[in-house]
Amino acid sequence: MVSGDEAACVKARAFLGDIECAVVKYGVGRNNARLVDLDEALNRIRTAARNSLKLIGKIKPYKPLMPLEIKLELYRSDMCDEIVKRCENVERLDARTVRKIVHKISSYYDILFV
Repeated sequence: MVSGDEAACVKARAFLGDIECAVVKYGVGRNNARLVDLDEALNRIRTAARNSLKLIGKIKPYKPLMPLEIKLELYRSDMCDEIVKRCENVERLDARTVRKIVHKISSYYDILFV
């Protein structure tokens, strides 16, 4: 199940197949979104979560091939500078791009640039 903006739900379905999604906002600009009313958003999330339980056993969990290469292209080079300073095992590819190779995912933090 995915909850997020309309674009995230479209991409999730394209990547993962026929999964449950809850659209709770719509992107209207680089830093702007039109939000769904809170009660409606919570209802959409509950409904998608409930319906997703019906898909257990019908949809295979996504398992990335290892090692996993994660590239992050940033908007500005100074953002890239900060990530390289604070993160271990991160390689800078160019002015605005960093890369991380993950051999095992033990927790969500293994795939983040934190």
